Amino acid sequence: MTQFPYSILTERLSLRRYTSDSANELFNLVERNRHQLKTSFAPMAEQLIRIANVMEFINTSTVAWNQGTVYQYGIHRRFDDKLIGQIKIKNVNVEKSAIELSYFIDQAWQRKGFAKESVMAIMRLAFEKMHFKKINVRIIESNIESLHLANRLGFVEEQIRKHDFVCGFGEVHDVHYLGLHNRNLH
Repeated sequence: MTQFPYSILTERLSLRRYTSDSANELFNLVERNRHQLKTSFAPMAEQLIRIANVMEFINTSTVAWNQGTVYQYGIHRRFDDKLIGQIKIKNVNVEKSAIELSYFIDQAWQRKGFAKESVMAIMRLAFEKMHFKKINVRIIESNIESLHLANRLGFVEEQIRKHDFVCGFGEVHDVHYLGLHNRNLH
């Protein structure tokens, strides 16, 4: 079974698996970004409305982690340990040697390179150390910043699925499916 590490360090960030100690910080992160999350992370925005829901989310995340199916990391700034986002590895397919990423950054910390730094850390780990051959992302058409980031990192659009995603506001969105094949990141 493929197993990702519990933590990953970058120059400015610490990506760490959620634990019960993360509950208050995670709840506060969702609260600060609930409106934004309803667009791309509707289940998270709609379900994590109390600390008890967050604890259940963390417990479910731990089970998925232990089963090797989903790996969710809180994105923390190293200098003050503040939780500023999440990056999730999902749809782990060992046979096809592929994974899918999703991520978000607290609105107060966007456009500072934290999403790029997080995604690049996972790319290096997945390609160079774990020898995956492909990383996929799905991004709704209105998320221009994330589409630009994926393109800058070398992801290539493979298809656009029309009317493929209903967000938490009931709006229907087209979804861009992008992929990145293993390459030298140096």
